[in-house]
Amino acid sequence: MFKKGIKSAAGAVLLTGAFILTQPFSAYAADTVTSFTDFSKAVTTHMTNRDTSFEIDYSGTSSDVASLTMNLESLIKDGYSADDYLKWSWTDILSSGMIYSYSTADRAVININVTYLTTKAQEEFSDGALQQAVNSLIKDGMTNKAKITAIHDWVLGKFAYDKSLQNRSVYEGLTEGTFVCQGYALTMYRMLKAAGFEARIVDGSMPAGPHAWNMVNLDGSWYFIDATNDDAGSNKYRLFLVGSNVLHLKKYKWDQSNYPVASTKSYIQIQR
Repeated sequence: MFKKGIKSAAGAVLLTGAFILTQPFSAYAADTVTSFTDFSKAVTTHMTNRDTSFEIDYSGTSSDVASLTMNLESLIKDGYSADDYLKWSWTDILSSGMIYSYSTADRAVININVTYLTTKAQEEFSDGALQQAVNSLIKDGMTNKAKITAIHDWVLGKFAYDKSLQNRSVYEGLTEGTFVCQGYALTMYRMLKAAGFEARIVDGSMPAGPHAWNMVNLDGSWYFIDATNDDAGSNKYRLFLVGSNVLHLKKYKWDQSNYPVASTKSYIQIQR
């Protein structure tokens, strides 16, 4: 038996070992996959559904099974990284499994346990509330910029920064009125996607420490929105649809290779 643990924002905890069985075994109620890609897709499906415990039954050659166990953390990461919202929606992942060896093929039955920020029911509540807000904000004839502005202004008017640094989810924001940068970024992402925009959640830092903000594709170009810091000052548009030049000047840092190429100029500069 082997175990692997992952903790979000706290590094990886690894416990490794191996246990090989050669006798037949009773069938597991598990997803059955034969490729690494399908393994990661199964992780995505279960985590999107907020399943707290699930099994994936992988079959392949002995070398394939060995490779899967060696790369298990990476394959799970591929699963939850399929969507930015999902990537920010869990706190702990623990995986364990059994390897079964046969004359024709090997199998690895992997059990994955996940702790999430929210339950499925809470996510459904949040989705409904945000979709209702988007439906009320977006009107026929609005420009794309006007739609994004309406969403941004609604978020700033609806929520406040959680000075206790406890609330991180959309659900906590909707029920308690406050959250940290993670909540702002998750909410903006969900609403922008609901309004039909391509959007991303950026994982990076600013001089004050780790930080999350958004990117949005407006009329073919990608811009940044930092709703958290827009909500912190009198100028609520100081980091709204800005280019990479603005963030670099403010000493924001992020791995640009993981995100779309952003405009070097802010939207307002291009429109002049």
